Amino acid sequence: LCDRQVDGIIIMPIERDTKDFLFHPSFNIPVVIMSEYINNLPYDFVGNDDEEGGRIACEHLVKGGHKHIGYLGNSTSVYSDIEIIKGYRNILEKHHIKENSKFITFGNTNRDTLIKNISNLMSLSPRPTAIMTWSDIIALDRKSTRLNSSHTDISRMPSSA
Repeated sequence: LCDRQVDGIIIMPIERDTKDFLFHPSFNIPVVIMSEYINNLPYDFVGNDDEEGGRIACEHLVKGGHKHIGYLGNSTSVYSDIEIIKGYRNILEKHHIKENSKFITFGNTNRDTLIKNISNLMSLSPRPTAIMTWSDIIALDRKSTRLNSSHTDISRMPSSA
């Protein structure tokens, strides 16, 4: 990169393993991490306020009368999921709604797992009447997961930053 006279690097990590993102200080190249915050890296970060997004989405669903709200997440180690869940929990607590840990699922990165997790959610009693998700793709894929017939509302995480 130095030989090509790169002015800067923007990284959008999909995993939180920092060893791939550490550049030798002598490179003197500015680096910005985008979207997924990673602790202990000496770089600037640009991203959404995912905690606020979680609050906005959950508040919207609660105001719509939902008390059984599910969450289809990516991973318990992904920064955005951690922050969205903070916002989700904040709103449940604010409205004195007891969190049901069975309503929160992770690993929803492929269709098979997504379908299995939604099927598991829909078999619960009580089952979620609304589901938040970290992904537009998951929200739009409800036809293939048969959510339309279950009368379950899916709310896409709104951009808040």
